Amino acid sequence: MAEPGNDPVAHHVRARRSSVGSRCFPSACSASVRETRRAETQRAQREAHYPPRMKGHAQRAHAAAALPAIAPAREGAFRVRVRYAECDPMGVAHHAAYVAWLEVARTELLRTSGVAYAQLEAAGVFLVIVKLDVRYRRPILYDDIVEVRVRIRDAGRVKIEHSYDLVVVERAGAPRDEVAAVAGTTLACVDRAGRVAEMPVWLRGEGP
Repeated sequence: MAEPGNDPVAHHVRARRSSVGSRCFPSACSASVRETRRAETQRAQREAHYPPRMKGHAQRAHAAAALPAIAPAREGAFRVRVRYAECDPMGVAHHAAYVAWLEVARTELLRTSGVAYAQLEAAGVFLVIVKLDVRYRRPILYDDIVEVRVRIRDAGRVKIEHSYDLVVVERAGAPRDEVAAVAGTTLACVDRAGRVAEMPVWLRGEGP
């Protein structure tokens, strides 16, 4: 009688089961190949629609190619009409509305270079406000036409400063020239990760 564990019949059965368990049947193998090919196709399609984000020098080279070599105008004037939604119950423009008007003037000044701020961000260049100062002198009323006169006061490697005069040029259909507020902003240049970055030379007014 064979000793436990040395039974030749039991050994044959175990070997048979091991062989069957590790065998790849044609239908199972075909399914596995199809799933692998499907996953590779889907990955290729995703990369075609959503290419991986460029990093390092490749991103900087792409940004340089996408942006112009001309500087924006050093100063400009842009008009807004005060909306009802921007006023308090007394018909006076809310102080927070002035900040939005400054942004309008600033971004329109940038547009004189042929580039919108959205294009600037798409190229990986972001400008964030690090300092804002507004001095209110006279009230601005509902339906006034306000001219925001903006100037680039200074531009360095990572920061750009603007100064503003907010002037009421029309009220109730009558022309006027009344400075209602003065303001200043300092913007810093950062990359997509929020790290301080060098500002493009053309934006600093150093381009050809």
